[in-house]
Amino acid sequence: MLITESTNVIWKHVTKYGDREEQGWTMFSAMEKLFQANIVNIEPDIKYLKEALQIGVKFQLPVYESLFLAQAQHYDTTLVTCDKKQAKIAGELSIQVDLT
Repeated sequence: MLITESTNVIWKHVTKYGDREEQGWTMFSAMEKLFQANIVNIEPDIKYLKEALQIGVKFQLPVYESLFLAQAQHYDTTLVTCDKKQAKIAGELSIQVDLT
């Protein structure tokens, strides 16, 4: 999911925020290198879906957003997000948040 979400952010910057397409491809290439070098750990969503569904139902948050909360909770780590609603819910779940 992280790869898809990250690629969607690149798409949004090119199509909605006016970044040049060339910049989008540069960002994509950099992201691709991070994943290929195993710098970023990619895990299957199924590992966190039950907890994500519980969080989503309780807080009226889509499962795809709740997945990041469930994973942060599992690893007892800081959630980095720019989503204010997600950050607020993280706080309610006692997850540390870096709201950027």
